[in-house]
Order: sequence, then structure tokens, then C-alpha cells
Amino acid sequence: MLQNFGVALKKYLFSPIDEILFDRIKKDITTSIRAYAKDVVIRKLSILRDESMDNGGNILHVILVLAYKSSNELFEVKVGIV
Repeated sequence: MLQNFGVALKKYLFSPIDEILFDRIKKDITTSIRAYAKDVVIRKLSILRDESMDNGGNILHVILVLAYKSSNELFEVKVGIV
């Protein structure tokens, strides 16, 4: 079993939503992908804040574009963090 698999974003739960937080999340995601998904490369990684009034601006969107090293085929992953 891989005890450290994934990205532990819980540690950021009550952090201020700012560029420092975005940079830390990007670093954690990048580190995890390099450790556990060695057959892909990150082409784009964006963290965006959803500022709509419906949710109080407390939702982050992670947009990740990856490419397989072997074929250079791209795929995109979008995740909302509430």
C-alpha cells in the first residue's frame, strides 16, 4: 500500500485563499504526479478561485493538462475543491 499516495489538501482547509496558497497546492500536485505518475508530464496546471456569490467564493478549481510521455497524447483533468 502507498501510504503517501495522492495530494493531502486537507492541510490547507482554513488557509487564506491567495497566491501563496495556489503556489503551495501546485507544488504538492506537481510533487505527487512526479512521484506516482512517471509516465506523464504536466503541460498546464492552474488553480482558480470561483468568485460567484452562490458559494461565497470558497470553491477552488484545479485544471490540469497532462501528456503521456510515450505518445504525447493530451488529457485534461478538472476538479472543484469545496
